Amino acid sequence: MGEFVLATTLPSLSLGNAMLCEFCADHGAEVYVDPAFQHVGVIQCADGRPLPFKGTCLPLNSFGAARVATDKDFCSRLLAHAGVNTPKGLVIHTDAEIDLVALRNPAAAAHMHGATSAMGFAETVGFPVFVKPNEGSQGIDVLRATTRSELQEAADHVLARYGSALLQQGIAGRDFRVIVLDGEVLAVIERRALSVTGDGTSSLAALIERQLTRSATRTGGRKLALDDPRLSKHLKETNLSLNTVPAAGDEVELLPNANLSTGGMALDRTEDVGEAVKQIATTATAALGLRYAGIDVLVTNENAIEGCCVLEVNAAPGLSNFYATSDANKKRVRRVYKRLVDAILA
Repeated sequence: MGEFVLATTLPSLSLGNAMLCEFCADHGAEVYVDPAFQHVGVIQCADGRPLPFKGTCLPLNSFGAARVATDKDFCSRLLAHAGVNTPKGLVIHTDAEIDLVALRNPAAAAHMHGATSAMGFAETVGFPVFVKPNEGSQGIDVLRATTRSELQEAADHVLARYGSALLQQGIAGRDFRVIVLDGEVLAVIERRALSVTGDGTSSLAALIERQLTRSATRTGGRKLALDDPRLSKHLKETNLSLNTVPAAGDEVELLPNANLSTGGMALDRTEDVGEAVKQIATTATAALGLRYAGIDVLVTNENAIEGCCVLEVNAAPGLSNFYATSDANKKRVRRVYKRLVDAILA
């Protein structure tokens, strides 16, 4: 296998690779990975077929369907075409990006929006507006703007880093991640934003530091830095600072988004969630032609389709953050991975 090695011979395996090895063995298959990063690998089937994978991108979805899901704007438009409720959105580009496209395809460039369109979009949908990379994950560079000046600052930041930015209407609701495989819901995770509870004596800085230490990544890294600008901005919007000492029992929300990758909390709602949440997730997965997906749904009413809105779709959802939150959640993730491997090697 060249530079790839049998995963079970490595002294330490990532969570996903360890479960792949365990459940592939039930089918007589072996897993080989690159030993340095364990990020790229191949499942060697019992009949000799190689099934490559990269990170959490397992050999289940077609390439085209997975690529559409990665493009948040086109994904949202395709879902809306299928009758799925989604937030209003607009992609804006730098002048340089538009000029580059115009050189090769003037007709396509004519449909692109410049940075000046941001304010018009905000006036149409109202604040807050979220600004994010059109192709990104884990909440990286997702910024919330509540004023024109904040929108300008956020747009400038994302455009400078990516050349384009997705503006998205702010939608209220509880945050759910629904894991779907072949039309069946395997897990429903309610996600809550990173928060701390006051003890009456500790500052927010101290409370946050403790929380970030407890929620460290598998490799000992931090999910969020104490000086993260998203953190300071959110505290400022709520008239708080790192020096604030919350009263005992007071819960303080620290971020506007509930990504587990930024320290959010997770509750397993698989057994008791309203049917509308499951229905919109399976509909969205089918509309995109995906076999396996994590559907992010904002919910105001669990029992009504009109109370659910699909925010994003992830064709390669990671479950390691959810796994780490409790023993019960570990069992849930293991059941999901067993079903995934069974589907891959069926």
